[in-house]
Amino acid sequence: MNNDYKNEDWDSVYGQPDESFAQFDRFVKSALYRTICTDADGGDKDSLEVMELISDMLGNVCWHLENGSDNSRIKYEIKCMNEFVATWGDFK
Repeated sequence: MNNDYKNEDWDSVYGQPDESFAQFDRFVKSALYRTICTDADGGDKDSLEVMELISDMLGNVCWHLENGSDNSRIKYEIKCMNEFVATWGDFK
């Protein structure tokens, strides 16, 4: 398997610095995400579902990184994360 990712180096997604996690990063730093977290803490089922989806997506990326998956699979997982974030607004 071809995996040039390093767990501590999120910028190596395409072998050079890129923006692959930037959109997701902006989402989790947003007021919207803070609201989702607050609502989830209060027991809101929709917010809890969103938090679970985010956790699953991050878990998928981590699993593929840790298990030497091919870069194309890791890129696919990142693409899915960015598509999910895009449903919540423009975080580009």
